[in-house]
Amino acid sequence: MGMLSLADILLTDAQVSYKENRIIIYFKVNAEVNLAFKEHIQSLYNRFIKQETILVTIEEHSFESHIISLASAASPEEYVSDDLVERLMCGDEFTLTVENDGSIPADAAEQGTAKAGFAPLILKN
Repeated sequence: MGMLSLADILLTDAQVSYKENRIIIYFKVNAEVNLAFKEHIQSLYNRFIKQETILVTIEEHSFESHIISLASAASPEEYVSDDLVERLMCGDEFTLTVENDGSIPADAAEQGTAKAGFAPLILKN
């Protein structure tokens, strides 16, 4: 995957899939050792709750969008708090879904196939 940023947060090794009017972004990070990332998760969560727009850049496509969902793959046993942001940060795998609204046209994207059924977004040249 090329360059990907969300709300000025540069993500590396993210997987992106395109589904109808949504773009699903999966990424991993060790939030326990990356203190700055905790602030990013807090910021993304706040924007999600308030339904504020965020700037999304995927390779050469930049557009404003809203976060539809933000989730962590942490198991319930890892939850040490009732605070939703702290619960998000218990895991190291995150899935964030944003609205597409035609910013990346369907004919500009192809779906690859992956073993677990995850289809990464491949932008056509």
